[in-house]
Amino acid sequence: MRVDLRGSRDDLSLEERIARIEDTLAIRTLWAHYAHLADTEDSGDSISELHTETAVWEAHGPGNFGRYEGRAAIRSFFENLYAVSPFRHHAMTNDYLDLSDDRVRATGRWKLTDLCTMAAGEPAAVLLLGDYEAEFAKVDGVWCIDAVHLRSTAWSDWSQGWVAQPDRDAE
Repeated sequence: MRVDLRGSRDDLSLEERIARIEDTLAIRTLWAHYAHLADTEDSGDSISELHTETAVWEAHGPGNFGRYEGRAAIRSFFENLYAVSPFRHHAMTNDYLDLSDDRVRATGRWKLTDLCTMAAGEPAAVLLLGDYEAEFAKVDGVWCIDAVHLRSTAWSDWSQGWVAQPDRDAE
C-alpha cells in the first residue's frame, strides 16, 4: 500500500481537492457502516450489499475464517458467522486511506480489536486482534468495498488472553 505523506495537494484545483476530501469521508463512512453492520446485523444481507458484485473477503491467521468470492458468498459467510456469534463489537483504529489520482479506487488499513461471544457449544467471550486492509471501488458514483483482507494476530478466549492462547482453534 502506498503511503502518501505530501499533505496539501497544491497541484490540484480547489474543486479537485474538495472532491478528494468528500471521497475520503465517504469511504470512512462506508467502513464505519461496515463495522456497525458487522456488530448489529443478524443476516448477511445489508453487509454484503456494501460490497461490489465481485468482491473478495478473506481472513488468515489465528481463527482462519477463509476466503469468500462474490457478494453471495460474502452474504453466506456473514450469515453463518452471525448464527454462532450473537455478540460482536468491532473497534477499529489507526486508519489510513489512499485515494487513487482518478478517484475511482482506494485502499485502506485499520487495526482491529473485536470482542465477541462465540456460542457454538459452550459460550465463550473471545478476543480477535488483527490488521484489516481493504480495497474500495466507486461504482456508478457510489463507493463500495471491493476486497477485505484480515490478517488476524490473535484469536483468544478472554479468560486465556493472547499470550497463553494466541489461537483458540489450534488447541
